[in-house]
Amino acid sequence: MAVELIEAKLVGMNDDAFHRMGDQYLFYEYGVEYDAINPIGQTEGKQKSRGGTPDTTFKLKNGKFALVQYTNTIVHFSKSLNKLLDLTFSLP
Repeated sequence: MAVELIEAKLVGMNDDAFHRMGDQYLFYEYGVEYDAINPIGQTEGKQKSRGGTPDTTFKLKNGKFALVQYTNTIVHFSKSLNKLLDLTFSLP
């Protein structure tokens, strides 16, 4: 029962809240591995997301970057993944 409640709450979150929660979780779990976090898709002082890909970038201590794309609906997952992969492989 608890798992279903958590799933329902996650799906019911607006995009910005889901993005912020994801960034907080990743920073909490892996923050020692990052030099900087850039939440590109967040708007300061508002609960509204910006469009674009990726949603967040993390600069790793080895100088590389981790790109993060969030979605809380399975319908958008393949579209989001394809956009992120296209962006990743088009970088110089």
